[in-house]
Amino acid sequence: DEVLRWEAEVARRRSALLDRKALVDIQRIALNQVLGIDQGRLWDPQDIPVDPETFSFVGGRLTRAFHDGRGVERLEEFSVQFALENAPEMRFLRRQVESRGLQLEQRQRRWWLPSFWADFSYDYDIARSPELPELDKGVYQLQLQGVYPLFEGGARSREIKRVDSEVRRLGYELEQARQLVERRTRTSFERMRASFPTIMLNRMAAESASKNLAIVRDQYADGLVNVTDLVSAQVEAFNAESAAAVANYVFLLDLLAYQRSLSWFEATKTPDERTEFVRQATVAITAPPAAPEGGTK
Repeated sequence: DEVLRWEAEVARRRSALLDRKALVDIQRIALNQVLGIDQGRLWDPQDIPVDPETFSFVGGRLTRAFHDGRGVERLEEFSVQFALENAPEMRFLRRQVESRGLQLEQRQRRWWLPSFWADFSYDYDIARSPELPELDKGVYQLQLQGVYPLFEGGARSREIKRVDSEVRRLGYELEQARQLVERRTRTSFERMRASFPTIMLNRMAAESASKNLAIVRDQYADGLVNVTDLVSAQVEAFNAESAAAVANYVFLLDLLAYQRSLSWFEATKTPDERTEFVRQATVAITAPPAAPEGGTK
């Protein structure tokens, strides 16, 4: 019966291996199609190592924040503020609100101020009859004019209300964008906050499962356990190793989503820009707690 169990287990694992291989090939073909290259091209992927002791961002210079609960919370708040300042949609809407606000102020001023014109002209009479030497032949004329349209109050009022409604509408859109950017940043940060220590926990689980497999294998060789226990230990060890490998890439995906929420990608920044970002984040993390209202702390 043990031989039959081994044969059944081998058949199941070969079947699973073929399914995974087909899935990899499907994704490879899709990738080649997106890149616009030969869809039959093969790839040799390389593992991306992640040190669970070092927070893989800006060269690990913010690692200490992830070893302190208060530091993590302050880094999250700094991330939200940084995202709100640098998000493209926030910048666009702020510029729109400013421009519409200037238009509203302009139209409100025009409600009370009249329109002024100034005109100056000069004419010279070459021939004059009778000729009078004591008189200047030049004619100077200065004209000042002010106009206030008394019968355009309705049109001006309607224009002011129209621009004011646009300002309020843009204000609502700005608030909605602020909430969406904040939610996106906090969501990506919380996922990254959980996936980073998960790397170490999965590695610990994989190490324990590997040691358990060695013990069960020795017991099976001595006839102390049956083949089912050995297969279960093998499956557990394999799943633990797979989870440890996947945890690296889950964290990298969460890290990429976090950087996207900040509109700040480390690969595109200069050393000075990275240093300035680290400085701002460090100041926010190490700042003393704010004093409560009505007293000092």
